[in-house]
Amino acid sequence: IAAGEADAAMYEQLGESYKKAGNLPRAIQNLEKASQLDPKNSGLLISLAECQAQSGAIDAAILTYEQGIAMNPKADKEYKALGKLYMQQKKSESAIKNFKKYLENNKDDELAKIVGQEAFKAKNYTEAVKYLSMVSGADASAPSHLKMYAEACSQTKDDTKAFQLYKELSVKTPQDADVMKKLYEIAGKAGTKEEVLTYLKKYTALKPGDVEAQKVLADNLYESKDNAGALAAYRAIVKADPSVKGIYKRYAELALATGNEAEIASVLNGAIAAGEADGKMYKKMAEIYSKQGNHAKAVAMYEKASQSDPKDVSLLTDLAESQAKSGNTSAAILTYEQAIAMNPQASKEYKVLGDLYMQQKKTESAIKNYKKYLEKNKDNGLAKIVGEEAFKAKDYTEAVKYLAMVSGAEASTPTHLKMYAEACSQTKDDFKAYQLY
Repeated sequence: IAAGEADAAMYEQLGESYKKAGNLPRAIQNLEKASQLDPKNSGLLISLAECQAQSGAIDAAILTYEQGIAMNPKADKEYKALGKLYMQQKKSESAIKNFKKYLENNKDDELAKIVGQEAFKAKNYTEAVKYLSMVSGADASAPSHLKMYAEACSQTKDDTKAFQLYKELSVKTPQDADVMKKLYEIAGKAGTKEEVLTYLKKYTALKPGDVEAQKVLADNLYESKDNAGALAAYRAIVKADPSVKGIYKRYAELALATGNEAEIASVLNGAIAAGEADGKMYKKMAEIYSKQGNHAKAVAMYEKASQSDPKDVSLLTDLAESQAKSGNTSAAILTYEQAIAMNPQASKEYKVLGDLYMQQKKTESAIKNYKKYLEKNKDNGLAKIVGEEAFKAKDYTEAVKYLAMVSGAEASTPTHLKMYAEACSQTKDDFKAYQLY
C-alpha cells in the first residue's frame, strides 16, 4: 500500500483482517478502497455494509447493502440484514419489503411474525394469513399469535381455519369472552348447531350483560325445548336490562308454567311496561291482583284483557265481579248487562246482577233478573223474594208460581204458608188454598 502497488485483493484482505480484529474504521477504509478498485465485486460491498452497520453508520450501511444486493441476483441473508437496518430507522415499509424477500427462501419465525403483524395492522389480511402461517414452534401456540391468525383467517372468509384456531385459543384462554363470541359466530358457518349453542352459552356466561346475545341464547333454548335453560336466559336478560323489549311473549309463557306467582307477576308487569302484554297476560295479572284483594288493580287489568278480546264473555263477567268487589256497583251492573247480552247461556250472572240491583234498591230490575235465574236454577231465597214481591204487588198468579218453588223448612213456616195460601185463594185455586190453610 505504501509503495502504491496494492490491488483490490490486498485491500480486501487487509480490510477483512481489521474487521476480524474489531477495528471497524480501518476495515471500512480498506474495504472502500478495494471496492473502488473492483466495483463489480458485490461481496466486497456486503462486507463493507456489515462494517458500516456495526460502526453505527446506518445510512451508509443501508446504501451499501442496496448496492450489493442490486449487483447480486443470488442475494439472500443480506435482505434480512438490510430489513433490520430499516427497522432501526423506523422505516417499516422498506424493512417489510426486504424481510419478505428473505422469507422467499428461508424460514424465520421472528421475521414471519413481524411481517404478518404489520400486514394485520394494515388490514391486509391475505398477507397476514400468508406470513402468520409460517410461524412455528412455541410462537405459533402463543395466545396473541393464535388470536391474530384466527381473526385474519376470519377476515379472509376461511371459516374452517379460523374455527380451528379459535378452538385452540379457547383452551388456552377459557375466560376470554371475545374468543367465545367468535367461536359462536363462526360455528354458525363452520360448526354444528350444538357447537353454536355451546359457545353461545360460554360467551353469555362470561358476558351476561350482552343482551342481544342473551336474547339469541334464550330463543335458541326455547326452540330446542330447553325450557329451564331458556327461562334462566330470559331472567339474565331482564337483570342486565330491565327496560328490554321483544322477549315477553315467550318469557311469560315459561314463567306461567313455573307456577311461581311472584315471578309471574314480575314478568307480566315487565310485559305490560314493554307494551308486549296480550289478553292472556292481562287476565293472569288481574287474577293475581284479585287473589291479593287488590280489586281496583284487578279491574284495570280485566279491562285491558277485555279490550284485547272483546268477544270473550268470561272476561266481562270477571271484570264485573271485580268491579262489584271494588265497590263500583254501577259499573259492575253495566258490565254484567253486557256479558248477559252476549251470552245466551248466562245463568248465575242473573243472580249476581239481581243482588247488585237490590243494593241500589232497584227492586223491579232485581226481580226481573232473579226470575231469569230461577228459570234454570232452584234457590229458596230468591223464590221467596220474587214470590213475596209479586204478592205485595197483588200479582197473585206470579206469587203462586214463585212461592211454590220454595221447599224444605222454608216452605213450612207459618208466614210462607199463609201468604202462599192467600195467593192460591186469590187465583181461585181453592183446593190448594184449603190444603195450605
